Amino acid sequence: MSDPGIARDPEQQMPPTIPGAGTLWALRILAAAGLGIALFLTGIHIAAALEATRIQGPYCRVLSFFDCDTVLNSEWATWFGLPVPALGAAVYLVLLGALLAPLHRSNRVRASRTWLLLCATSLAIAGAAGWFIYLQTVVLGGALCLWCMAEHAIGLTLFVLIWLHAFAAGVLRSRQVVGVIAAGLVGVASLIAGQHLDTHTYLRSIGPVELDAGGHMLLGSPSAANLSVEVIDYTCPRCKRLARLTREARGMLGPRYAFVILTAPLHPQCNKYYAEDFRGEVDERHRFACELAELAHAVWRAEPSAFPEYHDWLFEQQESLRHDTAAAHERAVQIVGSSPLEQALAEVRAAGLIARDVQIAVDLGVGQLPGLFANGNLFVAIPESADTLAQQIHAAFQQPR
Repeated sequence: MSDPGIARDPEQQMPPTIPGAGTLWALRILAAAGLGIALFLTGIHIAAALEATRIQGPYCRVLSFFDCDTVLNSEWATWFGLPVPALGAAVYLVLLGALLAPLHRSNRVRASRTWLLLCATSLAIAGAAGWFIYLQTVVLGGALCLWCMAEHAIGLTLFVLIWLHAFAAGVLRSRQVVGVIAAGLVGVASLIAGQHLDTHTYLRSIGPVELDAGGHMLLGSPSAANLSVEVIDYTCPRCKRLARLTREARGMLGPRYAFVILTAPLHPQCNKYYAEDFRGEVDERHRFACELAELAHAVWRAEPSAFPEYHDWLFEQQESLRHDTAAAHERAVQIVGSSPLEQALAEVRAAGLIARDVQIAVDLGVGQLPGLFANGNLFVAIPESADTLAQQIHAAFQQPR
């Protein structure tokens, strides 16, 4: 005959139904994989920050892959200055610790509490995954970081499996379901709210930036009242995104706004600061950075009115021009003619226009490309929409200097 005292003591009751050993280990492996990816992406942030302290001039993020360069450099990649992957790593660590807890032992209360923690953390991870999938596919225009998407897939899978087994275990009563959902959603809401608060500051005053519009490549009229400055490299993926946003923003801003274009090619052949930092070791993406910058300067010098078209074309063809620049030369010949182009190229090299642009960029304190200035203000974050970019540029020129 059993001791009736055991039935009255919840600490001695048998645990709720748990997944089999195989399933439990699968959950642990998934959680460990999610933690590993989160730590890897956090390392990317740290490596980039360390690289930025070492480099004297403009640079492009060293560790980039697929569209992770765009995603990890977007204004949504931090939470009050902290890398978002670091927050993910912390949550995955809690989840993995809970999965390693002794769910199979005969302590129903403790096992139930562990299941509630698993449900809350997996819901927070799944909610964050949904938010970041939305950001990448909609807000960032389909810039998908495959490492990020892999982590999101892991998080969603963990959420489904954990909640299915939690219901099978009978640990989620109606009152507890509400509390667990509330806890998970509070975590997601805190992430989203913090990111919105963190991304509201676009401009930082740095003082006057005086450039002669007639002496530099220009998008717009030299007589425009409001001149902004862009520092770009035609082989930089983030510069390509800004070029698209700028093109759309110019249409919204009107003829009173123009953009001076400065080139800072990421190659030691024409950028001494890059050579000093990387000792001649060049990212393959930037193999033809100097040549493309020279062609852009030459087109502007030979036919200024044709430059905006060529500028946009170079960015549109960025992927193919990383392997062969013959098409860029042919396009320039079509626009200005062979003889004028060759003469302009000689003048660009003789005048040292690229070295001049690079030095101006360094003097302005440009770090990671692209650099964008408006009325003595540096953009510390590039908006994700042309509409917001136009609003921020307009607002900058409403400020007194």
